[in-house]
Amino acid sequence: GRVASSSSSSSSSLSYDDSPETTTSLPLTYTALTKPLPLYPGEITNTFHHLSIPRGPIAISEFVAEIVEQDVNSNSDDGEEITYTPVPLSEAYLHHHVVFSAHQKSGGSGAMFGAGTESRGTKQSFPYPYRYTTIEGEDTLIANVHVINTRTMSEEDAHSCSECPCTAKQDYVVDVVDTNNNEDEDGKVGTTLLDSVIGKKESWDECNVVLVKEENPSCSFDTYTGGLRCCEHGEYCLDDYLVSKKDIINATDNTTQQQQQQQQSVFYLRYTLTYTPMEEEIKSLYQASCCDASGDESRQGNIEYDIPKCKEDDEECVHVLETIQLLHGPAPTK
Repeated sequence: GRVASSSSSSSSSLSYDDSPETTTSLPLTYTALTKPLPLYPGEITNTFHHLSIPRGPIAISEFVAEIVEQDVNSNSDDGEEITYTPVPLSEAYLHHHVVFSAHQKSGGSGAMFGAGTESRGTKQSFPYPYRYTTIEGEDTLIANVHVINTRTMSEEDAHSCSECPCTAKQDYVVDVVDTNNNEDEDGKVGTTLLDSVIGKKESWDECNVVLVKEENPSCSFDTYTGGLRCCEHGEYCLDDYLVSKKDIINATDNTTQQQQQQQQSVFYLRYTLTYTPMEEEIKSLYQASCCDASGDESRQGNIEYDIPKCKEDDEECVHVLETIQLLHGPAPTK
């Protein structure tokens, strides 16, 4: 992904934790927004952003994030502060957000936060004196934000989108050399779904033995039908919702053009961190380089895998996947 600068709508204010007597500094909170995430129904954003934070060194005790949009009754033209409201998960599917320090290395210091859909809105917090710490002069973190706009969709379509199916449009990629000159009407070179997905994945040998024996669809290019590889930035989760800029420009009249533009929603990731200045008593947290349930001691993991479908007569269908992985590299002693 390409790193892009963030907009900032930020504030700092005093707040108190459950045990303020354990630290000499009162905790502060800092809230800000990513840059806008404009999306049509069915459209996907999977981009990197710079997140502004208080200038380091600081000790971060808590982090929480959510998808928001500008309140329809909020207008900066009247001189009042713009307000933002949370967007329901049913309208903005937050696949994941991952936030980290630019200087971070495996097994090293630096901040690291993240959550998927199932844990959306959950605060990540740490007991005193353990904190994620930033370095001198550090005033940004990097975030990968992956969102699908499911607003106005039927429940069935929204559920399908959350599975990131490989749609018909995934059958076309622009970076494939076609010696037969088989271009479609849009001037793109035709290729198969298989070739399209292969081009996005460096290796298909990342699943552990258990998943390979089960012939899990996500572990092989010839059975892959949906997932992260078919959920890239700028794509649409279902072809029926595909709207291109060309469609808007070529609209037959201004009314149609306006209607199409009004379908677009503008989301933001709003994040809040709780922090204090660095103190001698603070103990920095360090990063481990695992874990992925689809991997093992020799494989880092496939990031994703398909959960097997329950049998119709199975009333107590439970899926379990276990693995063992190494925590690479000892934490620094200082």
